[in-house]
Amino acid sequence: MRPAHLVPLLCLVACAPAPPRASIAGGHVIAQSAFRSPLLVLEAGTGKVLATLPADGYADAPPTAKGLFFVHGDGGLVARSAATGAARWRVFSKASYYTSPVATDSAVFVFDPKPDAHVWRGYATESGAKVFDVPCDDYAPLAAGGGLLFTIEDGALVARNLEDGKTKYRVVKDVEAPIVAAEERFFARVDDGLGVFRSENGRLERTLDVGTDALATVGGVAPGLAATTDVVIAAGDGGVRALDASTGKRRWEITLEDAESLALAGEVLVVGAGETVVGLDPASGKKRWSTPVEPSVDGVSAGGGLVAARAGSHVVVLEAATGKRRFAQEL
Repeated sequence: MRPAHLVPLLCLVACAPAPPRASIAGGHVIAQSAFRSPLLVLEAGTGKVLATLPADGYADAPPTAKGLFFVHGDGGLVARSAATGAARWRVFSKASYYTSPVATDSAVFVFDPKPDAHVWRGYATESGAKVFDVPCDDYAPLAAGGGLLFTIEDGALVARNLEDGKTKYRVVKDVEAPIVAAEERFFARVDDGLGVFRSENGRLERTLDVGTDALATVGGVAPGLAATTDVVIAAGDGGVRALDASTGKRRWEITLEDAESLALAGEVLVVGAGETVVGLDPASGKKRWSTPVEPSVDGVSAGGGLVAARAGSHVVVLEAATGKRRFAQEL
């Protein structure tokens, strides 16, 4: 089997990037039709276009809690305000457009695929000042959670402190992308399953069977996986299933054809499934609502009680609690 973190190497040559996600922050929606296309900053309530911005790359990383989003690509890395679209800071260094930045409240990391050594370069979220780099194997992913950073280096899984970048421990285990980090646990592919690890020491507790579709990555991210310390939710292979991270037992499973992408919106689990966006109870899997969209959903994201679904050349914004459509905007 080809290592999952090497797949982007082939994609860079053979295919165009996937459609960028739409993001929600501070009562605004940030959306983009395609790589290098203009960014639209939309009012979340009405869809009114507040700003149209040039972009030499992608704006596909989740925004920070303070309302910053990041554009990466040929123009380097740019931090912009979700409220106005205004640039806060810019790093003039070409950044990979295929791999999404990893943003935290204190630092944002962007992948640099230099020929001599691949590395995740870190910058202060608020100012853009250089903090530290995270070395990694070729096209290895990076994940952040519980005050730690996780990547693959020299064939081992490495945990570093988010505060200073110092190595906390190494796990000598054959792991691959995706890596998903929660507060007290992190998760990474082990063989054909998803390994459950303790964040404090890297101990492998068990391996979960989440299905092969859920392990697929785009830009280093697995759109069909969502995880907290206690539960893993996986989409694909004809349905959606939730597994207990502590016991490995299946909490619930439903049949849902074409389920491919997930987002947690408070007390609602949002699923993109073909030409439908579905809201589920994350505790039981019970369907709360279902909203048709056209064409098929490319991805979903959530924030501020809203859901943004990319569907072809449109972004569709729904209320997370009810699935009621707020607006659809041509990009």
